[in-house]
Amino acid sequence: MLAGDVTIADLERIGSIIEPLVNSARLNAEERWAVETAVRAAFDLALIRHTEIARVFYARNDIQQRSVDKTESWLAANRDALPGTVTLICGRLHVASVDIDGVLKLFPVLDL
Repeated sequence: MLAGDVTIADLERIGSIIEPLVNSARLNAEERWAVETAVRAAFDLALIRHTEIARVFYARNDIQQRSVDKTESWLAANRDALPGTVTLICGRLHVASVDIDGVLKLFPVLDL
């Protein structure tokens, strides 16, 4: 998801630098706005890229079938799960809910 020269550790480091900077008195209002806007834009671009990568990944037939199989086995093993229960299947966050027919199902809510 990241450029080859950027790692998750780099992002963690940047966050620990930017947050105190933005909350300090070292920046005027316009500089604070510029930093916050740049960080939001970078986050939005990373999210768009991740969404595209996830779309391609989840379109693969083997991943779709594995997701279906894992979802079915989760539902079989968790028949008494309450609506709102959250589980991770094949890198996708799902929430349990009851469909219109009263059947417990898992609905994907977030690609990780």
